[in-house]
Amino acid sequence: MKNKVEISGRTFRVEFNWNAMADYCDLSGISDLSRLDNLGVISAHEMRTFIFCAIKEGERMDGRQLELSPVDLGALLRPDDIGKIMSIYSSQTTSGINHVNNNQGDETKKKRRFSFMK
Repeated sequence: MKNKVEISGRTFRVEFNWNAMADYCDLSGISDLSRLDNLGVISAHEMRTFIFCAIKEGERMDGRQLELSPVDLGALLRPDDIGKIMSIYSSQTTSGINHVNNNQGDETKKKRRFSFMK
């Protein structure tokens, strides 16, 4: 399934695959991959870079080159766009359904990487 998001009237494919993660690490100066487990506490600048890498990779997979810099893309992004993109991130990276026994009955929930995701 191709996940797409509309930003300022333009439609972009979004892919949080390993290429996007590697580009994010390169652009953010991350050499310790364990930092990827703690993406819920990144700065706004890092979030913009993270989103840029996913859109750049999505566009590459569709045979297009993203003609925007991270700053240019950031100028187009609104909070609602970021929410939609992070929902795509969640759908592409959740490990499925985790079964949790909380001593008050069983509960089923999805594993989320970002603490602000519901």
